[in-house]
Amino acid sequence: MEKRVNILIFLMLALLGLNIYLLFLIRNEAPIIHCSGSSNYWQIQELAEKIEEYQENRWVMSRTFNPNNEASSPDALHMDLEWSFSEIEQTAPVYLLYRSKEAPDWIKVPASPGETGLFRASLVLSSQLEYEYQILAEGSILRNSGITVLPPEYYRREPLELRVFETDASEALVLGYQRIPFQIHKPKKAQAWLSKDRELLQTLILEFEDSNDLTYTRIWPLQDADQILLEYEFFDGQIYRAILMHEHAFEEDPYIIWTYQSDDIEQYWEYLQSSLKR
Repeated sequence: MEKRVNILIFLMLALLGLNIYLLFLIRNEAPIIHCSGSSNYWQIQELAEKIEEYQENRWVMSRTFNPNNEASSPDALHMDLEWSFSEIEQTAPVYLLYRSKEAPDWIKVPASPGETGLFRASLVLSSQLEYEYQILAEGSILRNSGITVLPPEYYRREPLELRVFETDASEALVLGYQRIPFQIHKPKKAQAWLSKDRELLQTLILEFEDSNDLTYTRIWPLQDADQILLEYEFFDGQIYRAILMHEHAFEEDPYIIWTYQSDDIEQYWEYLQSSLKR
C-alpha cells in the first residue's frame, strides 16, 4: 500500500514539474505567438474586406467605356460609360460620380436607363489627369459600387511600341500603338531620317495603317542605319520626337537591337538633326 502511495506521489510530482516546464516555455514563446496571431488576424481582416469589396462591386456588371469622338477635343475627351446591375430597385435614381484624383468634390451625372437594361452616363476627361469613379443608386436603400480607378488606357495615349521583323532583304522596324480609343490621339503623319556614322542615308515619309486594335507604321529598308530620328504629329496637334539608336549588345545575336528614348530629347534631337551630313 505504501509503495503505491509513493508511486502516486512520484507521478504527481513529475506531472507538476512537467506543467511548470510547459508553462515556462509558453511564457517565453507568448510574444511570438501573440505577434503571429496578431499578424494572422489583420491578414484575415484584409482578406475579408477584399471579399466584401468584390461582392459589392459585383453589384455593377459589364462595364463598357465608349469614346465619343465627335464631341471630343484635345482639351475635353468625351466618353460614355455603360453598365448593368445584378439587381436594382426599379424606381431608384442612378448616378455616376467621378472626379480627378486632385479634386476634392465629385461630379454627379444622372444615368439614363436603356431598353436592354444598360445604364449610361457621360464623362468629360483630360488626358493629363487621373480619375476615379463610383456608381450610386438612391433607392429605399442607398447603394454604391465603391470607388474604382478609371483605367488610363481608355483616355490616354499609350507609349509607342517598337518591334523588329525580318524581311527577305533585311530587318524592318514596325512602330505602333496597341490601342487608341480616341481619333485625335492617332498619329497623322510622320517623317524619319536614317543615318550611319552621322551621314544621312535617306529621309522617309511614313504612313500609319490600322489593323484590328493596332495603329502602326513600317520603317524599311533600314540600309544598315545606326541612328533613326523620328518626328510625327497627332491629330490633336501634338508633335512627338524620338531617337532610335542601334546597339550591338551581343555579337552572336543576328537581330538588330534598338534602344528607344522619348523623354527630354528635344535639344539632343535637334543637335543630331542639324549635325547630319547631307
